[in-house]
Amino acid sequence: MSQKKNATTFLANLPVPKEDEPVSSFFDLWILILKKIDIHLFNKIERGDFLENCVEHGYRTQGLYMFDKNDAGEVTICDLETDWDDYGTVPRRFELITQFKNPNYWMEENGCITATEILTFCSETYPQSSFHNSCVYIPFSKLHDFVTLATQDDAAKYGIDILHTLKISYDGDIYFVTDAFFYGFYYTRLTGATYIPNEKEKEKISLENDDKSIDNYAAYYVDNEYGLIKWIKGT
Repeated sequence: MSQKKNATTFLANLPVPKEDEPVSSFFDLWILILKKIDIHLFNKIERGDFLENCVEHGYRTQGLYMFDKNDAGEVTICDLETDWDDYGTVPRRFELITQFKNPNYWMEENGCITATEILTFCSETYPQSSFHNSCVYIPFSKLHDFVTLATQDDAAKYGIDILHTLKISYDGDIYFVTDAFFYGFYYTRLTGATYIPNEKEKEKISLENDDKSIDNYAAYYVDNEYGLIKWIKGT
């Protein structure tokens, strides 16, 4: 699990492929270039950090990529995912709660990237990227045993609105997630009673993917347009 509060953004001027070539074909080359430019800086890269290619940046997440890193310390580069938003979202391989504690690890609720440490492989020193969303993945399939429904006591203690709010107690931290779809699932799972949404909730839930379920949707996007995350450090 990441111990940093926020991701770091690394800036670089990297070659881009021709129009008919995928950018992913250049990722191995980019790794070699970055190592050659400054191996000491390269060794500061951590899993979940951003790479902004200054040759491409300029509009929203254009030119923005992410670093991954395996247990052996090998660094790779990956694209943002576009299945939820064409402008890109943090890939689902980077899991909130189970891997990254801070819901604002990558961006604020308005999509502004929260990286306070900017490191550069080039003369550029100011990142230009921002997200068009505030989506993060929550791997609910891994958290079943840690999820309960928020209570009136939680509302009094933590200042939350318990309507449609789930409480996730994990690794010494508490998360409150407001989401109509998953609230209905856990309401039935935890109480044994059928949850019947009102008309407004039905309309909201209908905006979600038709095939989404706890069983076939290992990690779920929570976007502040549809749901809110409140994170409280456990004591």
